[in-house]
Amino acid sequence: SGIVVKSNVQLNYKINIADLDEGIYFVQIKSIKGFIFKKLVIVR
Repeated sequence: SGIVVKSNVQLNYKINIADLDEGIYFVQIKSIKGFIFKKLVIVR
C-alpha cells in the first residue's frame, strides 16, 4: 500500500518513487488484460 503504479497502453510502468523509502521493493502490477507482473524496484 502507498505505492502508486501507473501504466499506459504500451504496458510501460511508472512508479511514484517519491512515496517510497530507500530500499528494494517487489511491486505487483496487474495489467489491462489481467496478467500480473512482479517488478523489482530499487529506490536510492
